[in-house]
Amino acid sequence: MAFQTRDEAQDKVSRKVDRVLNKKKREVPLHEMSWDDLNRAGANLAMQEEWLRLKRKQIDRENNTKTQ
Repeated sequence: MAFQTRDEAQDKVSRKVDRVLNKKKREVPLHEMSWDDLNRAGANLAMQEEWLRLKRKQIDRENNTKTQ
C-alpha cells in the first residue's frame, strides 16, 4: 500500500473528507443547552417551556443542596 497511485491516494482522501463532513452532529440534550443556543436552533414554544421547566428543576435542586 505504500506505492499508491495518485488516483488511489485522492480516493482515500476523498472518502476520509466525506466521512468527516457527513458525520452526524451530536444531539445536545435540552438541559445542557443555553437559552441562546435553544433559540438559535429554532426552538418552538413547547421546547422553550420544557427548557424552562428543566431549568427551574435544576435551580430548585441547587437551592436544596445549599440549604442542607
